[in-house]
Amino acid sequence: SLNILSVDFQNDFCSSRGVGYQPRNCHSFIRNELIEKLRKQKVKIAEIISDYRMPVANHRKELCVPGEPGFESQIPLDVKFSQPWIKCRHNPVWIRENGGIADKIPGSGHADPQMFSHWLEEHFGPADLKNEVILIGLVLDGCVMCTGQELSFRGYKVRYLIEGVDCFLGSVDEKQVLLERFQAYGWGEGINWNELQL
Repeated sequence: SLNILSVDFQNDFCSSRGVGYQPRNCHSFIRNELIEKLRKQKVKIAEIISDYRMPVANHRKELCVPGEPGFESQIPLDVKFSQPWIKCRHNPVWIRENGGIADKIPGSGHADPQMFSHWLEEHFGPADLKNEVILIGLVLDGCVMCTGQELSFRGYKVRYLIEGVDCFLGSVDEKQVLLERFQAYGWGEGINWNELQL
């Protein structure tokens, strides 16, 4: 079965009204091509989303605030598993008390690699190079990279769907350079849409 993991495909990054929005090619590809294909094939996506609230007052504009439109995912309910992983930093092992709960004060955050490993195993099975996980989402030079590192360190075979990821500024050239570097470092490699067996 195909294992796909979406990272931070939330309105604050993907909607033109989002606080952290930048135009990127992967937005329309995921919404219009990938999701429709997965729906037809009855393939479900696992999802990581972010709660970037500040636990104390901060001058920086908050992103992905639970209860606000920017927090909501653009991955439709019918094509994803019901329990997303909610992180609070670029690296997915960082979670927080009351993460994703709108009417609760968020904790400052702590790393829980063991709990993240358990979540991965629930969705993709045990870490094994025979167990391939395809990453999509935002951004390749941030949260997607950190997620790919964590999966590869655990022993999963990591692939980045080239049409389904983008860098912060949306540069195609930068994306290519990063994917080559990730492969050299052992953090996974790119795969084209037409290579996927759907």
